Amino acid sequence: MLSTHFPFQTNVPETVEVAPVAKDPPDQIVGCRITRDARLVDMDTGFESAIRWQGGLALNAEVLMPRHPTLHKSWLQILSKVAHNQEARLFCLLTDESVSHVGILPGGQPGQLCVRLPQRRLCSSATLCSYASLIGLTPRETLVTDKITQGLTPAQVACSLQTRESTVRTQIKSVLAKSDHHSVRELLITLACLPSVSTDDRPVGRLL
Repeated sequence: MLSTHFPFQTNVPETVEVAPVAKDPPDQIVGCRITRDARLVDMDTGFESAIRWQGGLALNAEVLMPRHPTLHKSWLQILSKVAHNQEARLFCLLTDESVSHVGILPGGQPGQLCVRLPQRRLCSSATLCSYASLIGLTPRETLVTDKITQGLTPAQVACSLQTRESTVRTQIKSVLAKSDHHSVRELLITLACLPSVSTDDRPVGRLL
């Protein structure tokens, strides 16, 4: 059973190292394997770009640590606990813009752990495109839907696509009508439950 003990910290410094931002979030779940003292053993393809996008972790000199120095101690403590108890935990990360979580799991080898990054899409681009083709979405409606699966609000989608929010809301209404859903929430539940049709998708990372 997944334990949800979050090592929240106070007195976070105002100045924080900001990670380089990747253009797009990773479609698939990615992770790495580390030792209990945070030294890298191996990692999935795309892990480094994924942590740049996620923003809460940094890999320096083959050591994986939170970017916030105030989290270093609690990070090493949770790694030690997972290695000792063989019980998966979630860890709360502070980024430059928000709070996110990573999963820490027993690694299958003595003293090793798996770190699993959050999945930033409810479904992969390939799966979404297949679904969009099935229900007859236009390219623009598909793009708007893709933005919604990343957690963007209509206002944020409009800003991202450099269009009016009213236009985005009209496109969302069209998507809901074509997909026979009454709300964005219903649509997102359907998208989250779709089977993967991408050869790049994996139910879990290669290492996990």
